[in-house]
Amino acid sequence: MITLPYEWDIQETYSDTIYGMIVTNAPLSENDPEGFLFLSVTGYKTTDSLAAYFANEVSTLQKDKTMSRFEGGKMEFAGKDAYWVKFESIQKEDTLVNVVKYIKAESKNEIYLIQSSVKKTGTFDEKICILKNLVDSFELVE
Repeated sequence: MITLPYEWDIQETYSDTIYGMIVTNAPLSENDPEGFLFLSVTGYKTTDSLAAYFANEVSTLQKDKTMSRFEGGKMEFAGKDAYWVKFESIQKEDTLVNVVKYIKAESKNEIYLIQSSVKKTGTFDEKICILKNLVDSFELVE
């Protein structure tokens, strides 16, 4: 579960092994592309440990030529170990700042990736903080 602003666009996707949602403030930022905010929550069924899954993700990100300024680490989420990464990526002519949190629901063998992305312009740190408040509302329902 996650708390989201009512006026944001929400799209859901489902398949056999992956499901999630993409959320944007597009209706509110149509005249201000610099104010565009993006959040996605993606769930994967896996028997991998969270540490192994995260290590593989970090390895893949570090090989990506469109990615720079990588940071990452371990954190706690609802009393359990979780991980995070922050990196910049180039999309066409824009640089995006991305923060991804990795959380595992052990009882369901599911890993959740919660990604926040904003354009790296002016007040991008403030925009990441807005998204952080949404991400922090994420709850695992066991």
